[in-house]
Amino acid sequence: AVYKNALKEVTRLKKYSQTLPVEDHSIDMVTSSMVVSQFEFEPYGFMTQVMMQKFGRETLLEMETPLRPYMDKLRDALFILLIEGHIQEMHRVLTGKGRAYFSMENFHLDRITGQWFQVRNFSAILAILEKYFWFDFDTLPGSFVADRVGIMGEESIVQTYVLAPKSLS
Repeated sequence: AVYKNALKEVTRLKKYSQTLPVEDHSIDMVTSSMVVSQFEFEPYGFMTQVMMQKFGRETLLEMETPLRPYMDKLRDALFILLIEGHIQEMHRVLTGKGRAYFSMENFHLDRITGQWFQVRNFSAILAILEKYFWFDFDTLPGSFVADRVGIMGEESIVQTYVLAPKSLS
């Protein structure tokens, strides 16, 4: 019931948003970067602590497998809510001729297997970006579009996009 209630709360939160104290269409350039793999473990940490206090460690370990799908749904719903709000706000503050410089981790190296994997919800993020922006691949040289970087002791591939706001009216 904890996760089902949390999912209901996320759905309710979609109706509410708070904007930055910046006038609409008043900024020429916005920069943003996201380390998406950070979100891989949240809200697990917080929710696990709450559940452990309520049920104890042994019970929680027994419940983990059946709860995993609910944990994944909650994490994805929270992440999409966060991304959608972030991208909407970038679009809101940019002037019609402004640009957003958006860097985002899209692949992450699994240190155990040595295999690269696409970060969770990457395709959903691109779909949200596409709702609000045109992708500009002419402003930056191709060598700047993707880069292999170290993030918090881990290896990732980060892509950088120059985005032009779409007219939504």
